[in-house]
Amino acid sequence: MHTLTVTTVGNSLGVVLPKEVTSRLELKKGDKIFLTKSPDGYRITPYDPEFEEQMKVARSVMKRRRNALRSAQKPPAVSMHVPVYRMPFSLKTAAPVSPKRRPAFVL
Repeated sequence: MHTLTVTTVGNSLGVVLPKEVTSRLELKKGDKIFLTKSPDGYRITPYDPEFEEQMKVARSVMKRRRNALRSAQKPPAVSMHVPVYRMPFSLKTAAPVSPKRRPAFVL
């Protein structure tokens, strides 16, 4: 158990967390922590309770739709070969080109 002392920080009140607590919570300067109400008082945690609720919903959706998610991971069964197209005109003049001089372009 750690005792925290309330101090003045500007026009607000604040507490300083001991180094042992910050290292155990893996906190760095600028990190956000959350004060949540629990049955036995309040709890300080680095985990966002709203995000955890969203993750519960996401996990249940992923569990229900696991077959669709697995099939989305598989490579497509059809070939992704791109054919070569020949253009019947010159790009410079936009005039028809004789069949002997038709250039080949890959689109």
